[in-house]
Amino acid sequence: MNFAAESAAHPDRLYTKRPILTPAVVGAVICVSGCLDMTTQTGLDEFSEVLEQLKAVGAPLARNDDNNPLLRRLNNQVFTALHAFRQAQSMQAYQMVRGAFLQGEPLGDAYSGFSRDGHIQLAVRDAGIVVSGFLPQEDRLMTADEYEAAQALRAAAPVGSARKPRRRAP
Repeated sequence: MNFAAESAAHPDRLYTKRPILTPAVVGAVICVSGCLDMTTQTGLDEFSEVLEQLKAVGAPLARNDDNNPLLRRLNNQVFTALHAFRQAQSMQAYQMVRGAFLQGEPLGDAYSGFSRDGHIQLAVRDAGIVVSGFLPQEDRLMTADEYEAAQALRAAAPVGSARKPRRRAP
């Protein structure tokens, strides 16, 4: 929820292709057969190998933003290359990527391994793995008026390339 709230509060930072106008959390029941799990050594090794390949071919590397842990441009570049490599090699595509993120102030001392905003994040790449959805227990459905207001905001919001600044390649 923190990401959605931050994105809604700062649409100028372009965290997402479409602006998040009404932050919300939904749950999903998923059935996955191919997951790149960044909480395992295998997942970390695959990520590391692709990063080293990008360096070896002299690809210009993006940088993760030190001041904003929500903008991980280098990670995005490596994941994009990893998925493209697997596709080019006719390997099974990953349907989902799973990662753990330690964000925010440490809980306890700096060595506890837990942080205030730490979380597990799932990036679903294949919508076909979503079996069903649900609202978490602490959430509620919007009222009809709230839903109508959210729909009006969405209809008025710029989409995709209309929001992103155009840049020419060097």
